[in-house]
Amino acid sequence: MDESLLWVWIMVAFIALVFLINVRDVRSSRRGGHPVSMWRLVGSGLLLLVAFPYAVWETAVELLPS
Repeated sequence: MDESLLWVWIMVAFIALVFLINVRDVRSSRRGGHPVSMWRLVGSGLLLLVAFPYAVWETAVELLPS
């Protein structure tokens, strides 16, 4: 596996972690926690929707024979 490909997957894992933290914060705010901006949740979700297919594509291009 190429080093740049590893960094792409590390970035996807970080974005997924941020998204899951935002989901947890939104759910806790509905139960009386501190208010959370929905833009954080939407933004991290959209970023994950872009980053994950990119990582899959780069992995497929790297691993499949040409």
